[in-house]
Amino acid sequence: MRTLNISLPEARSVKINGQAFEIKVADVGIMERAIKMQEYSKIKSGDDQKIIKAIRETIAFIDEMLGEGATNKIAEGRPVNLSWAIETMQTIALEIVKEYQSEVVEEYE
Repeated sequence: MRTLNISLPEARSVKINGQAFEIKVADVGIMERAIKMQEYSKIKSGDDQKIIKAIRETIAFIDEMLGEGATNKIAEGRPVNLSWAIETMQTIALEIVKEYQSEVVEEYE
């Protein structure tokens, strides 16, 4: 049997408000979820169940990207609303994807 040794990429991290977080989701996963979650910004006020679901899913995705409790750390323990959660998720996702893309460009130029 042949033995393969495949090198793994270094763990990526991002610093937000002075705190370092390890990125736990690949770029394609981040892009797919961020695109899907853009729909949440179209929810009308008064649709309480959709707003609650959107907040929970957005917070869960931030925590999935950066580790359990990341949203709470970024918000410094304060309660968050839907617009903050979406804006924060999109900002983080965009920066992570930009970093991945610049590394790919550098590697293959």
